[in-house]
Amino acid sequence: MQIDPTSRFKREGVHRDRAGFETAVYKQDLFQQLTHNPKTGGVCTLRIRNTDKRKREWEMLQEATGEKTTSGAIDVAVRYYLKMNGNNAAAPTGSVEELMQLATEQGTVTAPEIADVLDVEELPVEYEQEWAFGRE
Repeated sequence: MQIDPTSRFKREGVHRDRAGFETAVYKQDLFQQLTHNPKTGGVCTLRIRNTDKRKREWEMLQEATGEKTTSGAIDVAVRYYLKMNGNNAAAPTGSVEELMQLATEQGTVTAPEIADVLDVEELPVEYEQEWAFGRE
């Protein structure tokens, strides 16, 4: 992985572990640390300071996404956010913007139309309607 020198990351130094592997350390702020070890094939890790609040939120996120790991749950949440927000390579037009455009054009939006726009792999949305009357 190449770190763009104009990016928000600043090289803080080099960490050498007990096995002698050197890892270049880049810091973005007090909470995030990106490390890059060219000897491991360019594997990068992101370290985030673990607070009680974050730990509870990550546990809830794992439960909500059904993911077994915190990193898996965060991956799902990131992909979902990118698709909903838009303005990125993953989704130039986000689902929220698409829904707002649809409502503006039509004046109203039905539940099936909302479900159709918001349905993504990370959080499937489906509309079902059932009617019943009379005695069972």
